[in-house]
Amino acid sequence: ITFLTFDLAYARRNVSSTDNLNVSISTDCGNSWTSIYNKAGSALSTTADVGFAYSPAAEEWRTDSVDLGAYQNTPEVMLMFTTNSNHGNNLYIDNI
Repeated sequence: ITFLTFDLAYARRNVSSTDNLNVSISTDCGNSWTSIYNKAGSALSTTADVGFAYSPAAEEWRTDSVDLGAYQNTPEVMLMFTTNSNHGNNLYIDNI
């Protein structure tokens, strides 16, 4: 089975923060996209709320993964990471 894995770090600015991270996949050269990962607010957070510009400590990172088994025999796929900030806080992604 094939997985997409990535590390992320994020802290909401406050309980009203609705920042989100979405990962989509395309099998037709980007003509259409299917969401395969979507987290927002507290589900996205890796630490407590931070009321100022967030910069993560080493222990505030999390590794998330998405099962790509359904696309294993697809000759070409494209992945797209998108975020929506809504005046929230910084989001860090690494080790894709």
